[in-house]
Parts: sequence; structure tokens; C-alpha cells
Amino acid sequence: MAAQVNIMTYLQESLPTIPAKPPTHPGTDTTNDSYGADDIKTITVWQEFSLDRILGRYQNMLMAASLDADPIKSPAGTANSEEIIRARIFKIVHPRVRRALRAGFTFLTGNN
Repeated sequence: MAAQVNIMTYLQESLPTIPAKPPTHPGTDTTNDSYGADDIKTITVWQEFSLDRILGRYQNMLMAASLDADPIKSPAGTANSEEIIRARIFKIVHPRVRRALRAGFTFLTGNN
């Protein structure tokens, strides 16, 4: 039987290193001539979205709800483009977040 961990611990597991190598055909895949830093005129702090607020509201549930531990495995092969790195991170993170949400909702349903 797999060890149980709380959702907080489960979501805080570090991502593995994704081996990278230079692209075979370097290009401008990270540049957009239609948009640049000069287009940003103002920035504001999103007060409602902070770790303190999230923990203030959900820490008890994140610490009390548990699920089977599932160590993150490093994806096979190297990545040589932004799209491949993005896809590999998505492949690792998306199922973990869905699984944590499912465990959280199950816990909340069971505790009204």
C-alpha cells in the first residue's frame, strides 16, 4: 500500500530536471514582434491572490486531506524547444493538480 501524504505535501514536490539541449534549428520561437515589454504600461498587485490568503482559507483542508504518494518521475529524453519543455511540464503538473483537486473535493464533501 502506498504511503499517504497530505495535499499540501503532494503539491509541493519539486519537479524533476528536464534535460535540455540546444535546438537543432535555432529560431525566434520566443520572440513576438507584435508585442514587447514597452507595451506594458502599468502593473498592479493582485491582493486577493496570495499564498497567505490561500493558506488562510484552505490550509486546514490541504493539511487534513490525504492521498497516496506519487513520486514525480522525470520525463524521458531531452527537450530542445520551448514547446517541448512546456508540454513536458504540463504532462507532469496537470494530472497532479487534477488528482489533488479530486482528493480535496472528496474531503470537503465528506466533511460538509
